[in-house]
Amino acid sequence: MSFEDLVVLLIFFRIYALGVTLSIASTKVLNALLLRDNYAKSHGLSLNTSRFVIILATSLIARNVTTFADPKAFIGLAILHLSRQIFKTSNHKILLPAVFLFGTIVMLICNSITQVTTSEYTLSY
Repeated sequence: MSFEDLVVLLIFFRIYALGVTLSIASTKVLNALLLRDNYAKSHGLSLNTSRFVIILATSLIARNVTTFADPKAFIGLAILHLSRQIFKTSNHKILLPAVFLFGTIVMLICNSITQVTTSEYTLSY
């Protein structure tokens, strides 16, 4: 691995870590927003600031994943909806770690299938 690859990886990791940190810090805000704007306002949340932070975190993660992992990484959009149906919850304290784990598992399975089917050592009859 060259020095340039390490620099790119370090940049990727820092931006991704910032996005994940903002996401984790926003779980209470996301749960409050599930109960509508008036509920969130009554708890003293600034809706514009909260929405900006949530959009920023989502954009950072999506940009990094798409840039470094290829556009196929948008499978994460489906993972969120599948996780909500599997875990039957909208609570972000449960859903956020579930999406990270479930997404990792699905991507590893997809990667394994791709490597097996494109290997030059596949069985032929």
